[in-house]
Amino acid sequence: MKKLICLFFMTIPVAAIAQKALFLNEFNGVNNWFFSQSKITVAQKYFYYADSAMTHPADSSVIMITRNYTAIDYKGNGLESFSDSGYMVKLNQAGGYMIVSKTAKIDSTQLKAVFSQGFSGFTSFIKKVEPNGFIAWELSGGKAGITSAILLLDLKAHQIKSLLVFMAANHPLVRTLKKAGQATVPTVIIKVDYEYLPDTGQNNSGTLSDFININAVNIAPSEKYKGYRIKLIPGKQ
Repeated sequence: MKKLICLFFMTIPVAAIAQKALFLNEFNGVNNWFFSQSKITVAQKYFYYADSAMTHPADSSVIMITRNYTAIDYKGNGLESFSDSGYMVKLNQAGGYMIVSKTAKIDSTQLKAVFSQGFSGFTSFIKKVEPNGFIAWELSGGKAGITSAILLLDLKAHQIKSLLVFMAANHPLVRTLKKAGQATVPTVIIKVDYEYLPDTGQNNSGTLSDFININAVNIAPSEKYKGYRIKLIPGKQ
């Protein structure tokens, strides 16, 4: 009996590792499809809840991600990040300034690794098949301010449908959503819905010259952003 009990507990880590490998394989399949598209636009719709019932969001926001061949544009909440041709430009519309850095050529392998590493920090991976055929992955045992998450995947369409993130009590975001006089720490949940937009020819991330002008002497804001202050940060060549 003791040998059977010992053998049972020895198989638990192996099973956990296998589930983790299966999750990363399915998630990376979706991830690889996104980065294989020459032109694609995704809308990430964020809803911030301060209660487990998720009745009314305390706040919401939308981030648009557009890939146009080598150019990638992130835009939302008055902030924008554009990268192409060895440069990255970060715009702060409210502050009226931009940060420009020289960056190595965009490597999709490195970008994909960022997504995978973010989910690989969990210790438990449970797979469930939804009635509509979608795959729901329940992740738990997380660190760095996130206790658990639920990721909904459409493996046939190679798309992420939604993401639920449950924040740890010590995360800075939790403090901001705690109401004045509230004794207990709120249960903060972030829901992200993904919408993949069709290519209508209008979802264009633009070009580097739309943001900055580069010559042998200096780098300056383009005509569109001529009133912006600019800060140059040297990066990897």
